[in-house]
Amino acid sequence: MLHEMVSLSAGSFPSELELRREKQELWDCIREPTPTKGFFEGFSNYFDSMEKRPATIIASDGQFLRTPSIEDLIAYGEKQVQSQGRAVPKSMLTPEATIRRAQWIRGQPEIDDKSSWDSWVGNWIGLALPPGERKATRDPVTQGGAPVPSVQMFLNEGPTGPGGAFIALTYITRPVPNLNGMALAQEDTMFLRRVILEPKSMRPISAGHAWVAMSSDSSIPPRTLESHDYIFEWNPPLVESSPSDSMPKAGLDAFRQNRLPDAMDSFLEAVQNGTRNPDTFAYLAEASRRQGLVGEGALFAKRALELNPRHSMAHTVLASCFDDQLSPWPLTSIDSTRTHSLQAVACDSTDGNAWMGLVARRWIQPDLSRRSLAKLLETGFLTEHVQAYGRWMLHDLPESTVLITNGDLDTYPAWALQAIRGLRPDIAVLNYQMIRLAWYLRRARDDMRVPLPFPDQALDSLGSAENAAQLNQRILHEWQSARASGGFRRPLAVAISVPAQDLPPGLLDRAALIGGAYLCGAQSSAVLVDTTTIRKGLALVRPEEFAGPGVSDRDWSPIRRNASPLSENVLKTWLLYVDTLGSAGRTNDARKAFAQASDFARKTTVTPALMIEVSKLKARYGP
Repeated sequence: MLHEMVSLSAGSFPSELELRREKQELWDCIREPTPTKGFFEGFSNYFDSMEKRPATIIASDGQFLRTPSIEDLIAYGEKQVQSQGRAVPKSMLTPEATIRRAQWIRGQPEIDDKSSWDSWVGNWIGLALPPGERKATRDPVTQGGAPVPSVQMFLNEGPTGPGGAFIALTYITRPVPNLNGMALAQEDTMFLRRVILEPKSMRPISAGHAWVAMSSDSSIPPRTLESHDYIFEWNPPLVESSPSDSMPKAGLDAFRQNRLPDAMDSFLEAVQNGTRNPDTFAYLAEASRRQGLVGEGALFAKRALELNPRHSMAHTVLASCFDDQLSPWPLTSIDSTRTHSLQAVACDSTDGNAWMGLVARRWIQPDLSRRSLAKLLETGFLTEHVQAYGRWMLHDLPESTVLITNGDLDTYPAWALQAIRGLRPDIAVLNYQMIRLAWYLRRARDDMRVPLPFPDQALDSLGSAENAAQLNQRILHEWQSARASGGFRRPLAVAISVPAQDLPPGLLDRAALIGGAYLCGAQSSAVLVDTTTIRKGLALVRPEEFAGPGVSDRDWSPIRRNASPLSENVLKTWLLYVDTLGSAGRTNDARKAFAQASDFARKTTVTPALMIEVSKLKARYGP
C-alpha cells in the first residue's frame, strides 16, 4: 500500500491549478533493463525526499492542461543535486537524464499524467450520470503510452433522493493484459479507481486505485495486487459558508475545560432546538466518545458530515470511534479508521488534530508518517514550547537509548524532531501507553531494533483485552530486569513526564535523574541526581522558548488543553538540582543555579503550587 500526498494549489495564471505529487516513483517510468537496480533504488530514495517538484497544470474547471516536460524534470533534478550535492553525486544524473530522454519514454509522462487525471476527474466532467446509476463504455485506456482496449464502468454512488449530489465515483477498467510489464498466468487483472468528490464544488477530496487479479477459477477469490491512495490537499483549504447559528459558548467552554457532561448538556440542547451547525455536532460527537458513548459519538459525527462533508474534526472523531486498537466499540474497523483519518487531512490540511491522528496508526506507511510529523511542525500545532522541551529531553541521553515517554506532548514533538529535524535519530522513543499493543512492539523491534522480552508468538495473546491493562508495566519491568542481567544492552530511560505511580514498583530505585528523564541502571543507583548531566542540559534552556503556549489554539483536545505546561517539568528539575547542590554543601553553586531558575520561573507560566516551592528555596538560596 502506498499513500501518496498530492497538493493542489492556485497556479501562476487565472483559472489554473498546480498539482504536485509529494512522492515520485521512478520505477514507473523504467520499461526495460537499464543500469543496476541498486542505482535506481538509491536515486529513487533521493527523489522521495524532494519537495516542490515541477507541477502538472490543471484548469480550474478540472480540465487537464499540461505536465512538466522531461527537460523540466531533469533541470529540477540537477538543481536539487547542486543544492544537496552531498546526497547524490552529480555524475548520477547522466544515466538518469539519458533514460528520461530516450525515445521510448520521452512522451510518456505527458500521456500518462493526462490519462490518469482524465480517469479521476475529466471523465465525469459533463457526464450525464444521475446519482445511483452506472454507465459502461468501451473507450481504450492508455497504458505505457499505447491504447489498450477495455471495458470501463462508471458508478455514481451519490444519493438517489431529491437534491442528490455526485458524491463518489468508482471507475473500473477490465481487462488489463499485464501489470508492470509482467504477464499473469491463468489470471486477468481489473483496474479500479475511486474518486470522492466535494458535493458543491465537484472537486476531488481523495482518490485511489487498485490492481485486482481475477482468477479463471471461480472458486478463487479476487486478490489485490497493488493499491494506491491519494490525498488532495487544497491550498487554501475549502471552507464551507458560515452556518447561521453559532456554537453554544457554554458548551464550548465546558468542553475545553474537560467538563464533558456539562458540554454534552449544552450541545444536546442546541441539537434539540434544531441547530444545523456542523461544529456543534462534531464537538458533541467527541464529548460522547470521550465518555464511552462511542456509538452515539459516531452518529453525531456522521450528522456533522451530512451538514458539511468536508468537516475535518468529524472525520477525525469517526477515525477514533472505529479504531480497532483503542476503541471499545464493537463495530471497530481498520478500513473505516483509515478512510476517515485520510479524509480528515484531505478536508483541512492545516488541522494539526487530523495530522496527529494519523501518526500512530498501525497501518500508516513511513512516507505518510513523516509527512504527518512535518505538518505538525509546519502548521505550528507542535508549538515552540513543546519543541524546546523535546530538545531538552533528548539532548543528554546516552547513545542509542530506549526512551519511554508518556503522552502526546512529550512523544509527538520528539518524533517530529527526530524525523524532520534530524535530532538524535539514534534514540528509540516509545510511548508508554502504546507498548501494550502487539503491533507497536513489533514495530519497535523491527524498525528501531528494540529487543522484546517475549517471543513473537506470545505478543498477540499478551496484548489481548484481558491481559493488556498492565502489559506496559510488565514489559518495562522485564526490560529493567534484563538490564540487570546484561540481556538488554541498550540504555533505558523513562521520561520524567511519566507519573511515578504508573511505573513498575522499584523501577526508580535503580535510576538516576539526568534532566528530562531518569536513566535506569543495572544496579541500585548510588547517585540519584546526576548534577553534572543536569547542569549541561539546563545550560541550553532558553526561557523565551518556553514562554509561549504549550498547546496550539487550534488544538481541541480537552486533555492536552488542560495539561500542565511542560515548562513546569523543567523548573521542577531545576529546583531539585538547586536543592541537591545545597545539600551537598555547594552553597555558592546552589545560589547561582537558583538565580537561573528564578529567571526561568518569571518568564514562563508557573502554577501557584510550584511558586510555593520556588519561595521555599528562595529563603535559603535567594538574594
